[in-house]
Amino acid sequence: MDNNWNLNPRKHQLDNYLRERDLLNRAIWFDQGTGKTALTLAIVAHNYRIGKVNALLVLAPPGVESNWTNDEIPKHWPRDLTMSSFCWSSSKSTTKKYAKAYAEFLEPRGDEMKILCMSYNAMMTERGAKAARKFLDDHDCFYVIDESTMIKTPDAKTTKRVVASAKHAKCRRALNGTPVEDSPLALYTQVKWVDNNIWLKRGISTYGMFKVMFGIWETQHLPNGKSFPQLKSYTNLPLLNEILLEAGERILKEDCLDLPPKSYSKIYFELTAKQKKLYKDLKLAMSTTLDSGDVIDAELAIVRMVRFQQICSGYFPRDEDTMELVPIDGPNPRITALSQLMDNTSKGCIIWSKYNADMDAITALLTKRGESFVTYDGRTSPEDREAAKKRFQDGEVQYFVAKPQAAGRGLTLTKAKTVIYYNNSFSADLRKQSEDRAHRIGQEDPVLYIDIVAKGTVDEHILATLRRKKETSATVTGDQLMGWI
Repeated sequence: MDNNWNLNPRKHQLDNYLRERDLLNRAIWFDQGTGKTALTLAIVAHNYRIGKVNALLVLAPPGVESNWTNDEIPKHWPRDLTMSSFCWSSSKSTTKKYAKAYAEFLEPRGDEMKILCMSYNAMMTERGAKAARKFLDDHDCFYVIDESTMIKTPDAKTTKRVVASAKHAKCRRALNGTPVEDSPLALYTQVKWVDNNIWLKRGISTYGMFKVMFGIWETQHLPNGKSFPQLKSYTNLPLLNEILLEAGERILKEDCLDLPPKSYSKIYFELTAKQKKLYKDLKLAMSTTLDSGDVIDAELAIVRMVRFQQICSGYFPRDEDTMELVPIDGPNPRITALSQLMDNTSKGCIIWSKYNADMDAITALLTKRGESFVTYDGRTSPEDREAAKKRFQDGEVQYFVAKPQAAGRGLTLTKAKTVIYYNNSFSADLRKQSEDRAHRIGQEDPVLYIDIVAKGTVDEHILATLRRKKETSATVTGDQLMGWI
């Protein structure tokens, strides 16, 4: 066995390694939980052994960069190769103590491999972007972007910086199991980062040209005389599938892993009379606005959608000018539905929720019931995040309560046998990513996914939208669409 593998590889990993380890720039479109990280580190180690690279830069979603440093690299980096890893922290980078530690990390030590892990958020800062660029320029660097849909927006500052920095690396790998889950248009910058020649040889030199080739657009006119192009549908998706497979290999879990099955269920509840009135009044307000000929801009539409979800979760803003939320009078049927589910949940369980107010309501319920739990959201410190993950995986607590935006990527939570979606967002990417925290290598039992749904509300609309996005994504990736929500 090749000694670049610290653990024995599975067949699909070894096949890709042998075929592509000497290729400079590729994507690894492997499904979540199929071992992209172990494969990537084996490829990096190979290129280090043959003298092609002497450093590795990893960009990952916030919170996942520490997972690389603390878990993945120690687990998968070959034992016979010396290395030093460092996790960049933008919040600490201005302190003298941190600057000294980083300088010591950068000091040459014989043949020691240097591994720097950063979050995409670090690339938003001048200090972080400069540190990444200098690290690339000062080393023969292998460059990895984990969850590459983080650079899907071409005009975003982070995307521009990450794409511009690509040419300063010796080798590159983009990792993503859901490259087009939310939109086929997300593929443009990911492929551009891997190899822009893939676009150029097809005559596509700008994002505008890409959108014209793969989207059907219709001009929408505003009352103020202005107009804008609105996407009506996608086109040429088989060609996009061809391009995706030219940039990298696609592997699904069902193709390479003998994992237990996933199953899906929905638990429906009725809004209370008070909730129904608030919901109806909000719909009437939106209809009145549209009937008057006014245009609801995107920001207002999002706010209204949030209001619908808040009503369904049992709370509402005190007034339109404040963010303060107050409980709706009477019982909260969504939290009641969750409590009833808990009565039949005996093993590890993940509860995903979208908003802080929902997190607080769920933890209050768990506390009242005397259940053991940890939380993981934007308010959780890096240290507490690591502790929460470990306590859940070690079986110390039964419930892992989290927001997909914070914990939906990069974590292994195979202790879970039940996954509950208290509510959902419109992001099919986050939905798929968060599902696969439990369903990946290391899972030995079937996993049940349960959606809590308010009848006849935005909840059903969101699930229908996620299903349509999944169908479009499957066309681009060439996947067979399995049973899903």
